[in-house]
Order: sequence, then structure tokens, then C-alpha cells
Amino acid sequence: HSPYRADSGWARTNVSFSWGGDPSFSEADGVITATVANPTVTSTVHVDMPGWAPTNPAMAGAWSAMTGDLRAHEARHEGIASDWETELRSRLSALTVTVAHRTTAAFTAAVRAEWRSWIAEHQAAQRAIDPYTATLDCSGEAPATDSAGPAGDLGAAAED
Repeated sequence: HSPYRADSGWARTNVSFSWGGDPSFSEADGVITATVANPTVTSTVHVDMPGWAPTNPAMAGAWSAMTGDLRAHEARHEGIASDWETELRSRLSALTVTVAHRTTAAFTAAVRAEWRSWIAEHQAAQRAIDPYTATLDCSGEAPATDSAGPAGDLGAAAED
């Protein structure tokens, strides 16, 4: 039984991001703005997959096929995280925030407000590819190989 069964199926990819950088303040017409000097973004990605080693050859094959499908799906989550790490770094580099005071606390609060909205966008991108179902076919039958050709005709397999 998976600990994620109730909310996400048998596997889960957990992603967290953090940012760093120094405040760079400027003032014009009494308005203080800040940018992030030397911005950094780091990500931590952890993929939790189910593990089992069935001894029955048919079951082992079915399990291997299912976990392969599931792993490919989780790899899509990892790809989204990688793309967002790049996106977050780009957004952080371009960010200018208005602050009330030239303090690190004011700067950090303003950047964190933007950061939270960006992380929400990342989460939405992750949720967009779920739910996903990987089928564990224990029937022992070979998967269907019929495929429709360009004209809609069923393809035929050549035999030697």
C-alpha cells in the first residue's frame, strides 16, 4: 500500500526551491526600489517510487512495465521542476520591488511575496499533469499490437 494512495497514487515527486541574493537599493522621486544582486535559485527534488520484487515472472514483468510507465511520468515532474528552476532564476534576476525602507527585512518581505506567487505557478504546472494512472496488467496476455495506419487501416504484422 502506498502512503500516497489517497491523494496522488503510488509515487510522488517533491520539489522545493530556495532563493538567495543581496539587496541593491535605489531611490528616485522619494520611491525606494530594490533589485536582487547576485541572485541564486536552488532546487531539491526527491522522487518516491514504490518498491517490490515479485518472484512470479509474469507478475515481475507486469510490475516492471507499470513502474517504468510511472517512472516516466515522474520524470515529467522532474522536467517541470528543472524548467521552473531556470524560470525562477530569470524572474529573480529581472525583479524590481518597491520597499518602504532600505532594510534587508523590507527587501526580503517584498521578494518573498513575489516568490510565493511564482511557486504557486510552478505548483499549478505540476498539478496539470496529474492525476496519472499506470496500469498493472497481471493478465499475462501480451498487449494489443493493432495500430491504425495513416489511412485508418489496421496494420498487419509480417511473419517469417
